Amino acid sequence: MISEAADLETLQAATLADVLALGPLPLGKALCHALEIATALRELHRQNRIYGQVSTRTVLLEPGGAQLAPLPNYWERGEIGRDVRAFGRLLYEMVSGSPPPAEPQTARAMTLTLQRGAAGRQAPLLKLAAHCMDGNT
Repeated sequence: MISEAADLETLQAATLADVLALGPLPLGKALCHALEIATALRELHRQNRIYGQVSTRTVLLEPGGAQLAPLPNYWERGEIGRDVRAFGRLLYEMVSGSPPPAEPQTARAMTLTLQRGAAGRQAPLLKLAAHCMDGNT
């Protein structure tokens, strides 16, 4: 895990993927970045647009916080659930340090997996990530 003292701001405009290569984020940083990303997605969704490409490679970490990388075209129409599921995968990866399992799992199945192995303070965020990825959102 990246230490709380790690100065991520020195990685100016690094992608989330670059930072996660060093390990999972501290919970406080993960929560802050999750809120920033969720806020950006909410603004797009309010305009009836979706981002469509939420991933660790399209999230930029800058001194001011996490931002979605500008895309040439945002999807004018589409299923908002696509962004929600991708956000869940992103949250899972920020907290765990690794991508979620490739095989589809329901939130319940993933929660059972997490109860067996997730570290205490991480478990609620990982459950939220599983709920987002469930596809019934």
